[in-house]
Amino acid sequence: MTDWQSTRVWRSLLLPAANRLMRAWLRSRWHRPVSSSMMVLTYRGVRSGEVYSFPVGYAEDEEGLATFTRFPWWKNFRERRPVSLRLRGREARGTAVAVRDPEVVAQRLADYLRRNPHDGRFFGVRIGPDGRADGEDLARAADSLVMIRTQLEEARTP
Repeated sequence: MTDWQSTRVWRSLLLPAANRLMRAWLRSRWHRPVSSSMMVLTYRGVRSGEVYSFPVGYAEDEEGLATFTRFPWWKNFRERRPVSLRLRGREARGTAVAVRDPEVVAQRLADYLRRNPHDGRFFGVRIGPDGRADGEDLARAADSLVMIRTQLEEARTP
């Protein structure tokens, strides 16, 4: 089975177009249908110094926001780094760091998929009728994914 997200056509043509459309949607006043599970993540590249901004799925828990990726942009978060977010229609700031421990990633991915079960297909994880992720799929996915843990800055009062 081919992983369609790693194909050349997807990465060079379709992903950039999809990202531009989703970024525009999340920044518009019509963001509500998607902003409960998608946000725009913006950060400055460690080596390049360039600013990157793209949509990512997220789930919120008591520790902050969790995002999962298999793409190499996670390497910018080997150490805690500042980020800007377009979150639920508002600008927010925070700090993000990569988490690579497969046990932690699997546990948080299971929580994430309970909130966003439709994302199971992107990570190769089957979701059962009870809403739980398949354990074997979850373990396999956790070995190839990195979690980006973002803690939001407290809102400042004027």
